[in-house]
Amino acid sequence: MLNSFNKITFIFTLLLLSTSTYAFEEEGDSTASKIEFNNLEATLSARIIHFRWSVSSEEFGDHFLIQKSLDQKTWTAVTKVSSIKSHKEQHTYEISEIDFAEGVNEYFRIVRVDANGEAAEMDRVNINRQVLTNMLLIPVPRKVNKEMTLSYDSMISSEETLTVMSRTGEIVEEFDVSISEGYNRFELHIKNYEKGDYLATIRDEFGNKISKRLVVRK
Repeated sequence: MLNSFNKITFIFTLLLLSTSTYAFEEEGDSTASKIEFNNLEATLSARIIHFRWSVSSEEFGDHFLIQKSLDQKTWTAVTKVSSIKSHKEQHTYEISEIDFAEGVNEYFRIVRVDANGEAAEMDRVNINRQVLTNMLLIPVPRKVNKEMTLSYDSMISSEETLTVMSRTGEIVEEFDVSISEGYNRFELHIKNYEKGDYLATIRDEFGNKISKRLVVRK
């Protein structure tokens, strides 16, 4: 499992459809290590990343490593999967791991290690994460018709605009807010709102946005 790695309403699937053949052989070694690697897929679902890759054939394999990076320079281990060693029929590997978000862009690569200890990168994928998530609107106790607590998570610090719009499209309130990376919350005063449905939207300076239905009952 990931040591320090974050069902979002969308799912990313990234795959590369190329097939590559690699050969590893040390001088004087009669156990030439070969692999015909097809592709790596990474599917994000909430805090779980589902990894899937296929190998058409392999000789003298040992294991695969999946590693993570934010800059494609420094890599940390995610998981290790044993190889089925040598085979000439296509085999598909699948494993799922928890991943706590550490950046808007995260990179994953798969490294194959053979029986001789030789390691080589087979493929890599990129996952782009949603910047604004987990928006909640919670009535304040004893002030149900006057205040709501609005909270959400942000992957970045930025200047944002909060807009509250009625079902007819009328903007009833709009103001700027400064947010920090991580958890954010503030009180939304609704005592002057008419009874009905509204849409509260947070939009940051880079165009990222998140919305939540607001129901005022009086």
